[in-house]
Amino acid sequence: MRSRIVRASAGIRPIVDRLNPAVRHYDVSDVVQRYFSDKDTSRIFDSWDGLQARLGESYFAYVRAGGSAFDPAYFQPDGTVYTLRLYYLEASGAVQISEIIFKRTAVSVFGDTYSTFVRHLTGAELRVAHALGNTEVMTELKSGTDRRFDDVRNKRLLRQFQSGVDPSRVSLDDGLQFAQLMIRVTHERYSLLFPSKPVLVGSTCDCLVAAPKTGIRRL
Repeated sequence: MRSRIVRASAGIRPIVDRLNPAVRHYDVSDVVQRYFSDKDTSRIFDSWDGLQARLGESYFAYVRAGGSAFDPAYFQPDGTVYTLRLYYLEASGAVQISEIIFKRTAVSVFGDTYSTFVRHLTGAELRVAHALGNTEVMTELKSGTDRRFDDVRNKRLLRQFQSGVDPSRVSLDDGLQFAQLMIRVTHERYSLLFPSKPVLVGSTCDCLVAAPKTGIRRL
């Protein structure tokens, strides 16, 4: 059985032409797609060092050739430019989650320094829900005290997914409802936390499921 991959990302905005935004000069998604086009995904875990290196090399080569850099206005406070997360099934059917984080680690008049970091989620980390992108609402629901979120915070689904429940005991319907709930609530209430910031999360979403026997399919 070959591994099956689902890719998710946050903070990745293609670098586009200023006069014609339809023209993309650099796109991380294209780099990832080309990298895996000739790889044996049944051994995806062996590909991490290569993918990590390719992401850095491709961007630096693009900038050295005169390309415009990523816009710092979209960086996270810790310097993270983007996070690439891959969900995949091993041949045994076990679900794995790994991340590559591309981060600005130093700022200088001679040029900024960027680094890539790989993180593999293990053990208890795989037992809780993980979000990418605008995670401030989900963080508030998990550990905040804003009473305006109490109605959502007390929902059974939220308590279930934040308790570290065994994933094998989570039904497909509960997982789907939780994902849709987090997307919708983030869209509706992000402005309560940050009134002056644009809401970048829409009210609807597409959902995929990765299963050992049926692989990856759209719900």
